[in-house]
Amino acid sequence: MPDPNDEVRPRSLSVIIVLSGVSAERPEASAVPFRYAVAAAAMDIAVEIHAVNSERIALHMCRGNWTADEGKALSGDYRPLVETLSSMRVGTMLLELCTPRAGEIEILTGLPAAMRIGIGACNQKHAHVESLASVVAHVERAINLFGAERVLLTPDCGFATFADNPVNSERIAEAKLGVLAQAAAALRAKHRVTL
Repeated sequence: MPDPNDEVRPRSLSVIIVLSGVSAERPEASAVPFRYAVAAAAMDIAVEIHAVNSERIALHMCRGNWTADEGKALSGDYRPLVETLSSMRVGTMLLELCTPRAGEIEILTGLPAAMRIGIGACNQKHAHVESLASVVAHVERAINLFGAERVLLTPDCGFATFADNPVNSERIAEAKLGVLAQAAAALRAKHRVTL
């Protein structure tokens, strides 16, 4: 039985930081670097206040998940964010990398070697279910850049960010997640990665 006098620490920590209007296609927007700095500082404060090991914290960069229309979501590569992302006290970045709007994955090689990278390997906005071969090829590219121990497989974003307006059906979401699970199992076996 736990001692009631023991200090209670949270098992997990959720921090939501919104960077509205951030787009790599508008570098002239002078407020953008300030927003990046504020986001990094907010994450550092949250980690410090809650005394959470940064390895247990993941940060997702969302480009917009309210519509299946790719033209309405933010676009541009991660180049303007690499320095800020590298300075954040998080163990994992969960990044949209399946959508062409995200740019090239090679830009992320500047992230710290200790940081894991969640590779968006399916696009939750499209009804098309990615093939196992295409997911494996996409993730192999990331493994070649970052190493198998650093790479995690994820969808680009959530399937039901807004519960009353999901971007896809349950059937499609289950099929996409099934392909990710198959790809993860195959890649773990090939690269001898243990859980």
